[in-house]
Amino acid sequence: MVSLEMILQIAGWLAGAITTFGVIYAFVTKVGNRVLSTALDKYLKPITDHQTELSKEVRALRVELQQNNLQTARVDLNQAMEHAPHEHKAILDLAWHYFIELGGDTYMTGLFKAWAKREGVDISHILQHVKHHD
Repeated sequence: MVSLEMILQIAGWLAGAITTFGVIYAFVTKVGNRVLSTALDKYLKPITDHQTELSKEVRALRVELQQNNLQTARVDLNQAMEHAPHEHKAILDLAWHYFIELGGDTYMTGLFKAWAKREGVDISHILQHVKHHD
């Protein structure tokens, strides 16, 4: 016959075994996850480094493209005002693109105002959007 004392001993042994298994499982899981994480980090590092470098290059290209677009628009507007001053609609479209869409600079504001005065063209709809038109 199994005594209460034996049942308690077996229960204690089972509780100890379960606790031990839990500790071992937690340890293996933690170490395994760390090992897996380390391996993944090692594998992914060149990829993430390359991605970071590409992101920097894309940002630099965007800045260069913005500057190129601004310079091209400046030349287009200046050429139109000099060589085709009576093409009001085209010049106004170029000015909108340059000043509003691209945020053109103050140098062209003076030239644009002088052109508008010579040609008698209302440019207030553009100037009201330009921060630096004073």
